[in-house]
Amino acid sequence: MTAGIAAFAVVSGQAVRASDGIRCIVTFEGDMPIPEGQIEVVIENAGLQSENQPSALTFRMPSDGQSRQILFDLPLPVNIKTKSGVQIVAYLERKDGWLLARGSAEFKTTAPNKIELFTAIH
Repeated sequence: MTAGIAAFAVVSGQAVRASDGIRCIVTFEGDMPIPEGQIEVVIENAGLQSENQPSALTFRMPSDGQSRQILFDLPLPVNIKTKSGVQIVAYLERKDGWLLARGSAEFKTTAPNKIELFTAIH
């Protein structure tokens, strides 16, 4: 089952381009269903940091515990440097905030960015 998320709330308040986006797919290790919880996706780019703007953008979306992959578009920040150094990191947390899994991928403009979540070891 594939779930799509059309829009996100920008937590950091960063300006984004309405027409551009970063295509992403989140999966879980072993091609298992993604556990139920909240997925936080962070775009990290050292080139974004300035006095008035953070160096990372954060987005949230739910996981229903049934989907094997979640396909979505993240808004592309206006001043993002896409040549190198951009990481997309995903964290899956339970409702109580306990980290269940984490995954990351280097940003690509040519294909969907696949982020595979791996179980967190505490």
